[in-house]
Amino acid sequence: MHPVPINEVTQEFLDCWIAAIQHIATRVDPNTIFFIKQDLTPPFLEHISFRLGNQIFCVHVCDQDQQLVVPSESQATIVAS
Repeated sequence: MHPVPINEVTQEFLDCWIAAIQHIATRVDPNTIFFIKQDLTPPFLEHISFRLGNQIFCVHVCDQDQQLVVPSESQATIVAS
């Protein structure tokens, strides 16, 4: 078992999360992508997950400078995968 903290989402994270979903959605044919997790309901293992064909992708949203407060650890996304 892995403990999963229930964290709040900041407005800055929400803005980045929306940008990430929009970026992913514009890069593929809308008929080939199926979003599994595309809401911000805790607990957060992954921030976004989707299926393309027979592959599932789990995304952990973070910023390059690691200044963004994110509602989970990247390790949780690895566990979800």
